[in-house]
Amino acid sequence: FFLVVSVMVFFMGGWFNSLCSTYAGWRTPRVVFLDLDGNALKTKALPDIMHSATDFLSDEQLNVLIKLPDVFVAVTIACAFVLILFHPLRLMIIRRCAFLVGVINALRGLAVLSTMLPDPSPRCQLEFVDEALGAYKRVAPWPEVWHRTVQRMLLTPGDPPDCGDVLFSGHTAFIVANWCLFQYYCRPGTASIARGAEAFRKNARLARIARFCMTCACFCGVAITAMS
Repeated sequence: FFLVVSVMVFFMGGWFNSLCSTYAGWRTPRVVFLDLDGNALKTKALPDIMHSATDFLSDEQLNVLIKLPDVFVAVTIACAFVLILFHPLRLMIIRRCAFLVGVINALRGLAVLSTMLPDPSPRCQLEFVDEALGAYKRVAPWPEVWHRTVQRMLLTPGDPPDCGDVLFSGHTAFIVANWCLFQYYCRPGTASIARGAEAFRKNARLARIARFCMTCACFCGVAITAMS
């Protein structure tokens, strides 16, 4: 029963998050930054130390950087899947992870709707000048937001991309959640995995290596996500 409830929370939270992220495209502000003399600057984002670190990158290089967090999320999820597959408490892990990720997604959706920041992504900036890309902004969001959400989730995942949900990083949430999964359930001899976890007790060194590798991957993923 609890597994079914957790899976329902997971899918409901994911749908709500995608719906809010899609709706954010209608509310994304176009901000023009001026210098002291009133001249327009090329800056597209609010002052941010990580965005400033990428000022030397071209739009093509920035587009590549933006895709890297997706790679780190995919890698950490794949590692988490392997851990769950061979862990003796796999059902309990699935239940807990599904519930927590669903709640995180729901909170992310609320955060996206609460505060809108200018999206510096080159693709999102084009929506203000390209009539084809930004055509949806000129129509009523309802029920068009439902159609775009279904398209993003089922028909062409990730396309069209999110624009405006730059306050709450979903990539960082997933990466940190996977890191916590390894830190908690990849500990030999702990009470949390005491039932039938002989394989983890006997391979303490392997468990430490796995936790260290996951920590490094998560650190790099979070850093690149912040820069993008």
